[in-house]
Amino acid sequence: MNKIKIFLASSNELLEDRKEFEIRINRKNKIISDSGYFIHLENWEDLSTKMSKTRSQDEYNEKIRSCNIFVLLGYSKIGMYTEEEFDVALESFKNISSPQIHTYFKEIKTKVDPTINKFKNKLNDLKHFYAPYTNIESLWNQLNFEIDLYISNIGSAETSITEVDYNKVLFNNYSKDVEPYYFERSIDLTFNDSLNIENVWVFGKSGSGKTTLVNRNLRINEVEYCYCDLSPTKINSPEDVLNDILCTIEDKFNIDRQANENNIIKNIANILCKVPSKSIVIVIDELAIEENKLLQDISESLINLVVFYSNKNNNELKFVVSTISNPKTIIKNISKAGNYFQFICCDEWKEDNVLLLEIISNALKINLDSSKDYIISKSKNSPRLLKAIIKKIIIGKKLDSSSIKKVVEKVISEIV
Repeated sequence: MNKIKIFLASSNELLEDRKEFEIRINRKNKIISDSGYFIHLENWEDLSTKMSKTRSQDEYNEKIRSCNIFVLLGYSKIGMYTEEEFDVALESFKNISSPQIHTYFKEIKTKVDPTINKFKNKLNDLKHFYAPYTNIESLWNQLNFEIDLYISNIGSAETSITEVDYNKVLFNNYSKDVEPYYFERSIDLTFNDSLNIENVWVFGKSGSGKTTLVNRNLRINEVEYCYCDLSPTKINSPEDVLNDILCTIEDKFNIDRQANENNIIKNIANILCKVPSKSIVIVIDELAIEENKLLQDISESLINLVVFYSNKNNNELKFVVSTISNPKTIIKNISKAGNYFQFICCDEWKEDNVLLLEIISNALKINLDSSKDYIISKSKNSPRLLKAIIKKIIIGKKLDSSSIKKVVEKVISEIV
């Protein structure tokens, strides 16, 4: 097992960010452990409990010298010890080219302590690049990329990716090997937290990342699930949807329906009651129907299914439903449905698309700064459209503003 040691330095005012960072490191370890890697995070809280009361800053400094990646977070002030830790990391890097040093400042609107500007000036004099972050999602997506870059270079003197798999960077379907290019949003955490206690209904326009959100979080948390893909099904009635679900769970669990039971909902529930694993998730996806009355009837049937099963069993099995339409517009008794489902909208992408573009352009080593605002505005809050635009830009191999504008207009005319 290759251990990657990360030292996280910051003042106590960023305690919550440090806690959230540790949570994401733990999730990251679940992904990379199968490839033989493990991230060991060193921070003040852990070290202070492990070391004796007589420990000194020197002991911290030894941990810094032995780490692979040093991360410094700044906010309204830079403490004496935080700066000393940076100096130790810098001295070590000059001597042995390790650790890598990454510095981030959380954006702040109030007046900062003079130590912040003094430290930033020091970094500028050293020609050391530092980056801003607005919240834990933007911090993690920047650092996650650096961690993956470090892993890709283990055992090699090369310090940059020499070959880029464009299909992985611009992926449509999620798998664990594209995790470095997945942008984790706050709704990922909402989805995971919600699914621990109730069923989830995700909704949003086509291309907003509903399917990817569901698949990624179930896989990364190693949740067993049965995926009912309705995309190839011709749907004329709620029974078409229920029959497809019934056939899918029959095949998945190798349990036959009751021949003498004509009620489809009861048949589905009876099979689910016999499933050995009670913590499984039933995903009902690609319910892309334009006819509102039909969609209302189908939604009512799905609610009835969930209610009937919940009344019949009190276990950990959950349902995840995905639709383009907002549940409030298609479910007649939304208050009743709210007792069984947490509703999550996937459409809020405006600011997140900026960060996703940064991840993609960094991975592909293309500079789109001059056209960034234009690309974001034309991507219409859709990660799918954003990736389609970038793919065409790469094919065209021209990064000037005029060429990019022509590419964007062509993509929009073809897709939108």
